Amino acid sequence: MTEALEYVREGDTFVVTKLDRLARSVVHLVEIVGALERKGVALNILDPGMDTSMSTGRLMVTVIGAITQFEREIVIERQREGIPAGRADGKYKGRSPTTRRNGQGSDPTTDGR
Repeated sequence: MTEALEYVREGDTFVVTKLDRLARSVVHLVEIVGALERKGVALNILDPGMDTSMSTGRLMVTVIGAITQFEREIVIERQREGIPAGRADGKYKGRSPTTRRNGQGSDPTTDGR
């Protein structure tokens, strides 16, 4: 993503499939949109079909970005509340250990790859 944002040139259109693939917070989204605008690059988000080359598109990106961040924070908040309740009821046992956590398997930094 960083390389693509650095590569774009004036007159280009930067296309992403969904808003949540571009940024995780409104602050980050505004930074990216600002950087693209300074370069003279339009942003086109295919789902839900927003284009920042027009003022309405810029407004919608910010509004939808704020709603998306709010939804993500609500999900995380509910998870934080639900996990202890699930553990107390014996329904949540956590993620099963991975081979790295168990000390098994190869370490890609040392196996010569």
